[in-house]
Amino acid sequence: MVFSLCPIKNPVHAREKPSVTALRITLARLSQSEPIAGTIPGEAKRHRANKDSRNDVLLETRERKAGDSGVNQARPQKFPAESASGRKNRNRPAMIARIAQATLVLALLLWTSECDLAGVFVKTQADVTKRSTAPFTHWDTELVEHALANNLILSEGFLEIAPDYEPLLLLTVLTYVGYGQMWLEERFAAAQAASRYDEAERLNRRSGLLYDRALVYAKRMLRLRDKGFDAALSGGEKSFEKWTKVNFYKKRDAEVPLVASLAWFATMQASDDGVAAATDRPFAEILARRSVQLDPGLRGAVGLMALGIVECSVPAFMGGMPQKGKAYLQRAARITNRKNHGVLVALAEVCAVQLQDRALFKSLLTEVVEAKDVEEYRLLNKFARRKAERLLGQIDELFL
Repeated sequence: MVFSLCPIKNPVHAREKPSVTALRITLARLSQSEPIAGTIPGEAKRHRANKDSRNDVLLETRERKAGDSGVNQARPQKFPAESASGRKNRNRPAMIARIAQATLVLALLLWTSECDLAGVFVKTQADVTKRSTAPFTHWDTELVEHALANNLILSEGFLEIAPDYEPLLLLTVLTYVGYGQMWLEERFAAAQAASRYDEAERLNRRSGLLYDRALVYAKRMLRLRDKGFDAALSGGEKSFEKWTKVNFYKKRDAEVPLVASLAWFATMQASDDGVAAATDRPFAEILARRSVQLDPGLRGAVGLMALGIVECSVPAFMGGMPQKGKAYLQRAARITNRKNHGVLVALAEVCAVQLQDRALFKSLLTEVVEAKDVEEYRLLNKFARRKAERLLGQIDELFL
């Protein structure tokens, strides 16, 4: 999909765009100078011809005056030799005039195109932020938390200006889900471990609100790809899977279904019924599988990780397949060269516990605790390590 920086128009201020000739005349009046040579076909030649004719008349007049006075003067050169500094000084006013005229042209073009400069700024800001890896490589989780919280407020404001800009929607959904699953989930686990159940309930409700907001924007992204999203969703699993394959078919398309599936899974996780009883689970799985088909290693193989967690979280009698989930997570670990420690912790916490494999549980978490720093996944791995240490302390409670 192609995105334009400047098509946001306000119909209230719509006006008829002037012609090229009208722009040139307006520019000439604003600059109080001659029209720029060459702005109309053939004008450059006429401009030079007129200038040469004026020079010839001036030279002949000087010669006649010199003859009347009896002074024999040689005909001066049309372009007398001059020093480099002289040429530089002579050309400076013309250069300044050209810069001024070019600036006026740009201003006129922006004015006549009804370009929303605020929209341009917002989209550029979203593009730059999306490409940045600083939050993932930073070591101070508290500092990053404050930055993400501020970014959420800014993103909400930016979406009022550019509500349909896909990169901004992607960034906002990821921030909501990431903030909830890293910071709020860690606090929720700590509150539960300390028997502070009221606080744990409050944190769970707060996470649910953030995930619901993320899902609203995720569905907006999907509708932007194709207006048939709602019809495909209401048509059932086969209809939705067909729609997904039609609208996401290149590697560069993998991020939208991935991020949308993460928002969907997170919403189910925070609900009272959980992932197992969620009626929307098949649709989130369809999006995640499609993303994995297009780019399995995207964002640290988080698509495979999500699918593995779902399969291991859901009991077998409700359709879960722990062995399949284990295979998903092991594939994610291979793709990331075991550098994304969140994959290893998920494999231990969900699949090893579900399969009651104590040895696998202990070896995976010990590997995470003893692992060295990985810059690419530094932030994620800090959370993974703290969770691994907490789970190792609960090993006797998790295994019979």
